Amino acid sequence: MKNRIEPEKLLMRRRIIGKAVMDGRRLLILAKNDLINEAFSRAIEKLERFRESEEYEKFLVKCFREAVEAMNPSNGDEFIVYVNRRDLDLLEKKAGEIFKHSLRFKFREGDFMGGVIVMDSSGKRIFYNTIESRLESLRPILREKVASMLFKEVRMGGEDRRD
Repeated sequence: MKNRIEPEKLLMRRRIIGKAVMDGRRLLILAKNDLINEAFSRAIEKLERFRESEEYEKFLVKCFREAVEAMNPSNGDEFIVYVNRRDLDLLEKKAGEIFKHSLRFKFREGDFMGGVIVMDSSGKRIFYNTIESRLESLRPILREKVASMLFKEVRMGGEDRRD
């Protein structure tokens, strides 16, 4: 009888320990994800403050130029440009300076933090160049870097170790 119970006890102990280890890893992953998401939230807050800076105007013009050029425009082409309400007047004034009146633009209000969305007049081609779209396209790379910065551990021997 004792010979049958011992292996069962060992098996049960291994199952309990295995489950506890898996649960611990799952909780650690969830906690790390929460910290990474918090870092992204703080970055978004900083980007909102960036909108108030003098550098934002240069960024907006750059986004506009990149988006229009990505559409491979020809003389006389017409584009619909979605831009944040606060940036609408500025970009309408700058459009003629940037493209020397060779293109036509219809400006519409967009609901996003900053940057532009440019669409051809048929609505078939769209180029997203908003702060949000840029952040999302970089998110996987930034996520790795943030995780590396947050969870890097240094051992006594000087070797780096990540959990």
